[in-house]
Amino acid sequence: MKVNSTCAAALVAGALSLLAAPLLTSAQDASTPEASADVVSETATTSTILQTLNPIPLVIDPKPDLTRPDDVIEREATLALLSERRIDTFSIFTIIPWWVQDSILSGVPANTVVLILLLPILTTIVAFSRVVIGLPGLEILVPIALAYALVALGVVLGGVILGSIVLSAFLSRMLLKHVRIMYYPKRSLSMLVVALLVLISLTVTIKLGFGQVSELSIFPILILALLADALVSVQLHKSMSDAVNITLVTIGTGVLGYVLATATIVRDTLVLYPEVILLLIPINLMMGRYFGLRISEMFRFRSFNVYGSQ
Repeated sequence: MKVNSTCAAALVAGALSLLAAPLLTSAQDASTPEASADVVSETATTSTILQTLNPIPLVIDPKPDLTRPDDVIEREATLALLSERRIDTFSIFTIIPWWVQDSILSGVPANTVVLILLLPILTTIVAFSRVVIGLPGLEILVPIALAYALVALGVVLGGVILGSIVLSAFLSRMLLKHVRIMYYPKRSLSMLVVALLVLISLTVTIKLGFGQVSELSIFPILILALLADALVSVQLHKSMSDAVNITLVTIGTGVLGYVLATATIVRDTLVLYPEVILLLIPINLMMGRYFGLRISEMFRFRSFNVYGSQ
């Protein structure tokens, strides 16, 4: 028994020496200058590969997202702005500015108040473009929803998604125009094309490092998807030229709304002097009583005017 235990101890000691030999050899090799240089070279190569796989995102100066609540800095800036016209007393002439200031001081985000007050202004602009100018377009809230979606997404990311949605709308028209199926299944198939192209655009965007896709919410994309559905519905019923005109007018109105929503002077004016929205009442009443030719119709029928004068 003593001989057997001695043999077993010898076998265990031999196995441990065999296992420790490669480790000791590696440690001795790493202690030499040549091995250290090799280790540094391998580390630099690994770092280069990691930087290639994870490119540094392109920094584009984004405007603040007005659809989110105010942060501490924006809150302090808003309070400093309100101090320029502080209204502490309630009266019939100051009911709207007192109401707005009381809401902001009570905790309602100033960005939310601005977007709410901007809503009737944008609808008035859309109504003016239809009634007075005579531009075609979608429903009155579609370009406004587009403007607010661009505010939430930013110029770069919103432009990429909007471009993919417009492209998918025209591509759906080309693919499904001659497919003899019912109307709603055809629209459902068009949304499949929209979803695939939007997903492709988001993947390419995050690979290239444009925009903050990782912080993207689904709700602005849903708003733009509603725009795509409206565009597909128009394209299935109208000619290509009419569809292009309606698309361009809708996008142009949405971009104008985005510019107004992100303009500092508009924001400050609506916070300090929110009663200016009362001017929309006479403006809309005058537009509602306008029964003359639209501006686009004047250019369209100018040849008849020349013929009548002769």
